[in-house]
Amino acid sequence: MKTIQPNLHMAITGKTFLWQTAATVLAGLLQSFTTLLLPLSLGIYYELIFHSGSGKGRILQQLGISELTLSEFYLMFLSLLALKFVFSWREKYNTQKLSKTLGLNIQGKIFEHYLTGYPGADTAKEADSKFFRFANEPRGIESFYTRVILAGTRDILLLILCFSLLYRNDGALANYILLCFLLFLSFQFLQTGYLRKSFKLYRKNRTSLFRFAGNALLNKAVIAELHREAIELKRYKKKQSRLQAGSTPYYLQKSFHQAIFPILMYLCLGGLLWIIASHPSYTALTAPDLFSYILLVIMLIPALRRIGQLPRFIIQAGESWNWLAPILSAPKTTPSKSSRAVADPDLPLYGRSLYEALAPFKNEKMQGRILQYLNQLDTVEKDNRKLLQQKPARIVKNSSLYQQRCYVLIRALLQPASILVIPENFWTGISEPETKRLKD
Repeated sequence: MKTIQPNLHMAITGKTFLWQTAATVLAGLLQSFTTLLLPLSLGIYYELIFHSGSGKGRILQQLGISELTLSEFYLMFLSLLALKFVFSWREKYNTQKLSKTLGLNIQGKIFEHYLTGYPGADTAKEADSKFFRFANEPRGIESFYTRVILAGTRDILLLILCFSLLYRNDGALANYILLCFLLFLSFQFLQTGYLRKSFKLYRKNRTSLFRFAGNALLNKAVIAELHREAIELKRYKKKQSRLQAGSTPYYLQKSFHQAIFPILMYLCLGGLLWIIASHPSYTALTAPDLFSYILLVIMLIPALRRIGQLPRFIIQAGESWNWLAPILSAPKTTPSKSSRAVADPDLPLYGRSLYEALAPFKNEKMQGRILQYLNQLDTVEKDNRKLLQQKPARIVKNSSLYQQRCYVLIRALLQPASILVIPENFWTGISEPETKRLKD
């Protein structure tokens, strides 16, 4: 994936976002440290309950944990649970908030780019494609931020912390566990390579189905006019069948990956127990230490699995970034002010109210100008202030053709232009006295 330029990154997010990202990574690391202490502390519980071993376990000695009574253990264990809950809650809250903030900022840049950078109307297919990518491409960046930058950093630091502790206690066992983990990662990377081709086919068929459905719904009126409903339904079912057939290899490989991973985990644990049982140098290993080793390995498996998934999210984010980078790095454009304002009756009144549909921007002076024009044209509505708050669709439905032309003319007069252009079709359908009044 291409490196994000610092100035572009700052333009999307800002310094506050970067500081919050660092705080989230720190909260994740503290949460991981408490996750490390929890299984190790259970070795103390094993020793206190079953009176197995002499003194503290050797792993716990590395952390400087003193000998505890049973009541002190419960207090420590509950404190660790509370800290894990607080740090985990904070990390997940910040992760969701920051990832959605990043996605919304990117979508805002895309919206601004398409709204101001491409004058003219799009075809239905172009509009549908842009809407699809507007909704989906930022998700790839969100996943990269959440699972690679935040969770990936936390998991890698956790593995480093755990292996440094394991190597200080027993280098041979730590080497075996590291070898198992490297085999896990190699298997995951291999599976990612196999999944890539089937996933691309699955996504291609899914994208084709969604775009076809969006394009058909955008042209629903045309389809109904031509009586093509049965044909479009048949085409949709054909694309749906293609998606289902093309998804089978992807589902098979993904389910195999999910099913084989626990088997590899048990093989790793079985090999660890076999080494401890067969090698004479481990006869002095206490039961609490053995218990802690097993729990520690089990606790590291989810983090390792998430690390093995990082290449997939990096690849997906890279594909999204290749499309997003030209948009996000494009210079900010401002709409050019035309010197001509056209009173086009074919352009609909767009906005939530008549005021929004007529005014190029909102302020008291603009509202006063609109009310002045309405009073001069003598509309049927007695209170024009209330008229401005009504919905344009309702106004068009309940007003005469002359009144609609009045609104179109006012909208053109309020545009920041030096020339007013009135096309011929503006006068179509209104009487001569109304035409004269408008011209005057």
